[in-house]
Amino acid sequence: MNKGKAREIPEECPKTDMEREWEAANGIVDDWDEEDLDRIVRALPTRPDIKELQYSGARFSRGAIARLGQRLQSRYPTHKFQILLPYENWKPGGWTSGNQPASLFSLLDHYDEAQLPDDADPDYFERFIIYVRDAPPVAGVATGS
Repeated sequence: MNKGKAREIPEECPKTDMEREWEAANGIVDDWDEEDLDRIVRALPTRPDIKELQYSGARFSRGAIARLGQRLQSRYPTHKFQILLPYENWKPGGWTSGNQPASLFSLLDHYDEAQLPDDADPDYFERFIIYVRDAPPVAGVATGS
């Protein structure tokens, strides 16, 4: 499976009841209602123009994280988003907005697959962060009267 750079996360085949029960029993979240999550929102102390959304409280699949990023981009088209995943330290994907595919960090973007152990890029995360900021004005477009 290619877990590399920004890409469209396809909708998966519908899950069977058994798959849903197994995921629920193992605390895996592949889709959710945002109100069901533990979320902390704050402005970054050194960059008050960037808001930090910290998500935790379950095991989140890469696909679910990317879909949330896409949903936020659709809901707030005048903002830019960056998803950070916890490896040894927080690793950011690229800034995205609008209809761009969400960008998730992957070690495969930096190393050849043969250099990495099979489990180097996790499929699930127990927490993640999304940064949100206003998109800069488009060059050459008047913003005032």
